[in-house]
Amino acid sequence: MLKTIVDLAWSWFTSNIKLPFNKDALKAEAFDVAYNQGLPALVKSLEDMVPQQYRQNLNHGMWQAVKQAAESNDPAAFVKQAGDALQNSGQADSILKHIQQA
Repeated sequence: MLKTIVDLAWSWFTSNIKLPFNKDALKAEAFDVAYNQGLPALVKSLEDMVPQQYRQNLNHGMWQAVKQAAESNDPAAFVKQAGDALQNSGQADSILKHIQQA
């Protein structure tokens, strides 16, 4: 379930936040942080990397669902919230396609 959460979060994050470094290396680090330090540490480390001009994107319902899932440790609630947020924003198809390609 952790992999599903990280995959959903990662797909949304890389689609909506433009980072100036190697995304593959960052993804490997993200999985390492998630598995070894937990989702709250992953959320914090990703938010700390976001350039100022993209910080407003972190207010999106999908990212807020990721933060809530990290804090509550309720994967089922996260998947529902994330699905609702993606559907409401019209990004569901794009994110699912991105996940399938990963």
